[in-house]
Amino acid sequence: MTLIENYSRDMPPEHKAIQWLMSFCETEPWVQFKSSKNTTDECEIPLLNVELIVESVSNRTYELCMYAGIGEHRIVQLFQPSLRGKMNLEGTMEEQDSCFDKDRYWCYLCLEVEEEHESLPFGDHLITLALALRDDVSTAKKIPLLDMFLAHDRDEHVWIEGYYNSGPETGIYDREDEKLIPLRIRALCHKFSCLEDELACSSFGEKERYNIIEEEMRAATVEIRKNKLGSLHS
Repeated sequence: MTLIENYSRDMPPEHKAIQWLMSFCETEPWVQFKSSKNTTDECEIPLLNVELIVESVSNRTYELCMYAGIGEHRIVQLFQPSLRGKMNLEGTMEEQDSCFDKDRYWCYLCLEVEEEHESLPFGDHLITLALALRDDVSTAKKIPLLDMFLAHDRDEHVWIEGYYNSGPETGIYDREDEKLIPLRIRALCHKFSCLEDELACSSFGEKERYNIIEEEMRAATVEIRKNKLGSLHS
């Protein structure tokens, strides 16, 4: 019995969902699940480190890390989970790269959990996330920031720290270091940074602001793909 199965044994709905999750991960080669006891963070309830790794149909790898709190009646997600993705390429020199260089290939992704999924047992919630990330191309049709991540290549990912609700960000703020970033990436991130500042001073509500940013992300992603297609035929 795994650690998380042991903690969930007195919570029938959670235990059933966790057992399904374990069985699912054993039979599906594209998903891995790991859990370990968290001994570094103080918490009134037992705390587990949870990691879910998914290989997608688009040849990307996604890594989801979160804290799971063991409550009296259910397992709850604590704090904001960390999700990041990278593009897999065969025949690359990645295996010879240092840990620092390997991290450059990963981009953080700020994916919000839909409200109807928050009430699911923890294991069901993770399977839902795994299936969504597995078919990331279909999922991206509903999530503009994920679609933009898919539109970019590995050479562009090394310059982008993450794709957030406010748009893509490089995470590079030193003036001299910024000059090393390709102009198209700098211009894209600058555009969304300015848009966020402009909307923050507007009369739009929070939901309206994010809807506007999402529409701009969709339009920018179409342009990214159009430019890549054009360069292939030039």
